[in-house]
Amino acid sequence: MKNNDDLLTLENEKDLILNKIVGYPKSSHELGMNAVHFNLSNTYEKKYIKNSRTVHISPFGVLFKTHDHFDLDSLLKVQVMIPEYWNIKKRLVTYQRVDNFESLAFLVRVISIDVCEDDQLYNLIAAETVNMHSDDQQALIAFLGRSAR
Repeated sequence: MKNNDDLLTLENEKDLILNKIVGYPKSSHELGMNAVHFNLSNTYEKKYIKNSRTVHISPFGVLFKTHDHFDLDSLLKVQVMIPEYWNIKKRLVTYQRVDNFESLAFLVRVISIDVCEDDQLYNLIAAETVNMHSDDQQALIAFLGRSAR
């Protein structure tokens, strides 16, 4: 069983990560997003993909709204639809693609869940980045840097 000092340390760590996500320059974006529980076999069934919207996105993680439920500490694969994503990323890589993909994919861990209500009930989930390819990280930074917000 964890003592009070351990619990306070965990809460402070979560607050620090959340502040890095929300406090990142120009991180406030409402973008389409899919999230699915990650499994090691890398098999996903479309029925498990959840349609969500980002509130904040940064290299440190993502804060998003969803009507679906994810457990605390869940490992998720997320895909964030970023306008002109391949046009941004192709300036950073040496390879070519025949398709123009428009989503950034990376792994996150759910660190907090808040139930909120505007017109309807939804979950506001904060998730910390666990794994993002360095090229994708640079493309995200470039997208946020050129953003008008």
